[in-house]
Amino acid sequence: MNSSIYFQLALFLIVLFACAWPLGGYINDVMSGESKTINRLFGPAERLLYRVCGVDPNSEMSWKQQTTKLSPVKSVNPTCARS
Repeated sequence: MNSSIYFQLALFLIVLFACAWPLGGYINDVMSGESKTINRLFGPAERLLYRVCGVDPNSEMSWKQQTTKLSPVKSVNPTCARS
């Protein structure tokens, strides 16, 4: 292994650890229901996607309902949504 591989590994680990703290805080805020700036930025797109797929964000869905409702999303990009 040459120095280039070690440099790439070190760079990857630095970026990984640099992103861990803010992403962990964001996940904590989302799970606790707090509103943040990023929700204001991406909220309209999320609501549009819910409307297009026919999803009610305030209700629980079974796996059959998730499969049916997310079919339009999966047809565009099969890797972006899992049922």
